Amino acid sequence: MAGRNDSSQIRDLLHPDLDSDRSHKERHDNRDHSGKDTSCSSSSGGSRVPGGEREQRERREQREDREQREDREQREDREQWEDREQREDREQWERWEQKQHREQREDRERREDREQREDREQWEQREDREQREDREQWEQWEQWEPASSCCPRSDLKTLSRCGIRLKELNFSRMHAVLIDVSAFNHGAGLVPQAGRDMWHRDFVKMPCSQGSLMAFKPGLLRPTAQVCRWDMISKQLKGLASKKEVSADDVAEAIMKYNPKYKGQWTFDALSSFVKCIPKEENYFCTLFPKIAALILFLINPELIVSRLFTEKLENTECLIITGRPRSSARQVTEMAGRNDSSQIRDLLHPDLDSDRSHKERHDNRDHSGKDTSCSSSSGGSRVPGGEREQRERREDREQREDREQREDREQWEDREQREDREQWERWEQKQHREQREDRERREDREQREDREQWEQREDREQREDREQWEQWEQWEPASSCCPRSDLKTLSRCGIRLKELNFSRMHAVLIDVSAFNHGAGLVPQAGRDMWHRDFVKMPCSQGSLMAFKPGLLRPTAQVCRWDMISKQLKGLASKKEVSADDVAEAIMKYNPKYKGQWTFDALSSFVKCIPKEENYFCTLFPKIAALALKLPEQVKKAIPLLKRGHTAAITLSQVQISCLLANAFFSTFPHRNTSGPNAEYHGYPTINFTSLFGKWSERKKEKLRAIMHYFNVVTDEKTTPMGLVTFERRCLKDTDLPKWKSCKEKLTKLHVTSHGSIETEGTGMLQVDFASSWIGGGVLGSGLVQEEILFLINPELIVSRLFTEKLENTECLIITGSQQFSVYSGFGDSFEWAGPHRDHLDRDGWGRLKRQILAIDAMNFKHVQEQYNMSSVTRELNKAYCGFMGQEGNDPDIATGKWGCGVFNGDPQLKALIQLMAAARARRGLAFFTFGDEKLKQRLEQIYHLLVTEGITVEKLYRLLEDFCAAQRAHAVSRVDLFEFIRNDIRRSRSQL
Repeated sequence: MAGRNDSSQIRDLLHPDLDSDRSHKERHDNRDHSGKDTSCSSSSGGSRVPGGEREQRERREQREDREQREDREQREDREQWEDREQREDREQWERWEQKQHREQREDRERREDREQREDREQWEQREDREQREDREQWEQWEQWEPASSCCPRSDLKTLSRCGIRLKELNFSRMHAVLIDVSAFNHGAGLVPQAGRDMWHRDFVKMPCSQGSLMAFKPGLLRPTAQVCRWDMISKQLKGLASKKEVSADDVAEAIMKYNPKYKGQWTFDALSSFVKCIPKEENYFCTLFPKIAALILFLINPELIVSRLFTEKLENTECLIITGRPRSSARQVTEMAGRNDSSQIRDLLHPDLDSDRSHKERHDNRDHSGKDTSCSSSSGGSRVPGGEREQRERREDREQREDREQREDREQWEDREQREDREQWERWEQKQHREQREDRERREDREQREDREQWEQREDREQREDREQWEQWEQWEPASSCCPRSDLKTLSRCGIRLKELNFSRMHAVLIDVSAFNHGAGLVPQAGRDMWHRDFVKMPCSQGSLMAFKPGLLRPTAQVCRWDMISKQLKGLASKKEVSADDVAEAIMKYNPKYKGQWTFDALSSFVKCIPKEENYFCTLFPKIAALALKLPEQVKKAIPLLKRGHTAAITLSQVQISCLLANAFFSTFPHRNTSGPNAEYHGYPTINFTSLFGKWSERKKEKLRAIMHYFNVVTDEKTTPMGLVTFERRCLKDTDLPKWKSCKEKLTKLHVTSHGSIETEGTGMLQVDFASSWIGGGVLGSGLVQEEILFLINPELIVSRLFTEKLENTECLIITGSQQFSVYSGFGDSFEWAGPHRDHLDRDGWGRLKRQILAIDAMNFKHVQEQYNMSSVTRELNKAYCGFMGQEGNDPDIATGKWGCGVFNGDPQLKALIQLMAAARARRGLAFFTFGDEKLKQRLEQIYHLLVTEGITVEKLYRLLEDFCAAQRAHAVSRVDLFEFIRNDIRRSRSQL
């Protein structure tokens, strides 16, 4: 009522005693004229109804009508008030948004101005510095000896002095001649060569060609027709040629007549400005334009500038030679006018203005005596006297010697100058790079600071909005429809009856199923060694070879790699104690290719930093080596790869898994050390432990403690696990995917808690691994989030990296029967191995522990806003449903949490609803762990209660998510709260009803 500003109803509600006068009046109205109270029935029997009751009924009906009218008026007032409030909120939001955009635009403009000003200052400083350096270099050049070996221009040959004798002019396949060569060779002048009009890509498409057409509309009511373009051109040019004077605007108008397509794109301001800027005494262009038009109409042969018509772009080893260029050309004028090059146009049209330049060139051709040497010294062949000949020879010798000395000095000086210039250039370049790097760093720091301030402001605003919404939520009804965890099903309570263990085309079993079904224990299944791309290439395979050089004088030979591996591992297994350096040396013996690339500093530092009372690793290394040597005995059958696009499963014994992991510890698996795009296993995660042994960190210390504890347990005969583990890759086809817009299922049971963890409190349920598409993520690297921790406390999961290809959008991996060996505390950098764990779970009919782990990979969003589109939501729904989908009809419920909400930037509210929808479609309950987020727990319980009480289906929830994504994109600056959005939508729908 406070929200509706209904003060009268609030006063009545808070002060009911004030209503006594009204109730007394109503009781008084209920009395009849005789003074008796008729508000109660007159008799308990079936006596006749007196006339007073009729009046009472009429008054009651009037009172009800009055109340209904008042309610209707109040409801109308409330709706008007709400509309006004919404309109005011929307207007306020729009004003705020416009202010934000204006401030951002102003900030961006100020930043750009500041950067431009800084760039301009840097450019001016660099220009000043370069001019100063050029001036200094020029002064050095002026101080150098002014002697020169250059010759006068008159000594150079010109075409007139070459005496080249040309053959008769003729055309050929490589020489096209556009005049009649026969008439030319017989002195009949320049007669154009007759030929065909060619409208072809290998020839110049001429404007007068019959193939040159253009669209022309003769009138509004007449249709557009294709006409010959030359007719339109000649019409316009004839109009110009018939006039005595033509302005630049007339030229522009004529050109646009036959080029209407480029109206609004072409401009002629350069030509107009050129005509206007030339003085009247030199301005003859208005009379020249008609002549150029007449010249075009006669189609005089093209000359220099017209070469652009038929010359394609020159390549690195090509050139263009023009012979016979005339003094000037009208076509050059038209081209230069288009470039606004008024100086070149004036020089081209006024060649006589070049007299000063030619006078200067004649002056340069004079010798030191002042005589002009551009002409020959004598026209006749006069005899040279003997004395002059000797003087000339001595002078020539002296000049040659001086020239040689000057050339040598110049070469030395040029080498020194070049070296100094190069050094100076390198110093300048380094300085420039340093300045640019500093500028870039300053700019990046400034941008980061601004982004951080904006982010902090946005965070403060979102926190304030969240706090306000949270206060509203706290005032909301605290009822909950969630169930206790005990109501959810676990594997022990499902009562699933398994058939006898057996292999099939889609299920590979690496133990003898006949012996197992008859109680003979876990006997390895015999089979063939398969060196094939569809199977794991084993280190003990006969196809695994390596190059070996027995001595300096003996050639390199291909030997069986397992022989080298077993030799090194036997050497380690035969010792009581082995150091980390011995392990590293043995690994490098059969991996010589990676010498200098692999490091083992993490393994060495780990062994050294553990206290003596806990340091059993030197005695454990020989046991791990002995376990690795058992591989040919334990795994006799080829292991198929779980490839993308195929549903398949593999069942191994825990002993077989320990042998495989021991080989991974010693990095024996072939072709698995590189993951580049050209590698054979580029689509698979790494399996060899070398990445774990290098680059020491505190994270790797705790990882190695968990791994070493696992090997300490499996190498002890008393604690060796004797069970099976199944790895199943599930792939959904497009036909198996649900149609989310038409799912009628309602939400199933939900338990939400902020305490506990999936692997502890979720034991017995289907435990969700927040996986990477590369199964295991960074477990063998530096990663240490939920998936890596799960693989460290259950190290048998690591073997899935050996045969599981990268997961696609509709695929998942389900591991049944893995054993937990360790407990832990912390997360990320705070992770610590807390000690051993003894697993007391029951085993099923196949000897598997009743633990089921589901690996599904969420999408990795670089920015939070990217997830608010329905393609991403649908992808996550399909991925979750692929894992949640049951097979037996009596499957355990699901233990999950904030899937993909860490480094993948997922929205916890959105991911919670996505998993609820997928679980509802799969008809399985859900236990949701918020990992200490009490606020998310309470809000999820409240929104779940609202959805359940309103009977919201998966279909309706999917459409709500569509509306939410649209609203989120519309409010890109601020984040819209999903739960609040759904609550408002349901409340609005309820009010409309």
